Amino acid sequence: MAISERGTLIIPIGRAALPFLKDEWGYAPLGLTLWPKAEHHFTVFGFSIGKHLGKARALPGFIDWVNARIAAHDWSWQLGQQCYHLRQPAPRALDTVVVRIEARIAEFFAVVEAEARARGARPELLEALAAPPPPHVTLYTSDREGKQGIGLNRVADLDAAIARGRAGDGSGLCAVEVPVGEVLG
Repeated sequence: MAISERGTLIIPIGRAALPFLKDEWGYAPLGLTLWPKAEHHFTVFGFSIGKHLGKARALPGFIDWVNARIAAHDWSWQLGQQCYHLRQPAPRALDTVVVRIEARIAEFFAVVEAEARARGARPELLEALAAPPPPHVTLYTSDREGKQGIGLNRVADLDAAIARGRAGDGSGLCAVEVPVGEVLG
């Protein structure tokens, strides 16, 4: 595993690790039918941080150092006990169901942030590394082809979506907790 040309890093998860997945998932209280994602993963570096990592290629040896840390890091994960229905009204309407996972993403970000700071990285990269994404896996999507998901770049993004969901505010990304047993069986 290594940072992609676009500066992203995803950790693939085989379907065998998610034996509870159904060919389609319906949940009457939400009036939804969703389909499994075509591929499952958890995101470490998404597109929003990838653009900053791309600029960090100018720091001598930094990307090689990050790739060495990627190779050495423990990327094991475990399913959590929180599932959320995410609804994104724009730029394209999309519904997904995600499960929180236990994964050592924040720990990895802290190590990379410290090294980036020591090497004089740009403030934008340091700011992005200070706010890791919430560890999660998108299980289902309203995209019948299973390709589309909703990016959660920072824990604060999910927290804000949960607050909008609780308030019934559909003006932006919102999240509503779904009983874990309804999703994971």
